[in-house]
Amino acid sequence: LRELGPEIARRSGRPDVSLDAYIISATPFDELRLRYDDGTWDKAKFAEKHILFMERSKDYDYISIILSPCCPVA
Repeated sequence: LRELGPEIARRSGRPDVSLDAYIISATPFDELRLRYDDGTWDKAKFAEKHILFMERSKDYDYISIILSPCCPVA
């Protein structure tokens, strides 16, 4: 999607177009991390790969991650 953003911006005449996508996992982090790769991924590693969890707390808020320019996850 990121590669399509500049083309859509050019065609629409809007320089502020950017595209991105995330997977919002219905599977809780504690369960998915055990099944994914070697089981050592933390939430930050999942966020780097644009996989987020439906959690909202002071330490982790998937909505804030989506709305931020990059993925700051502790």
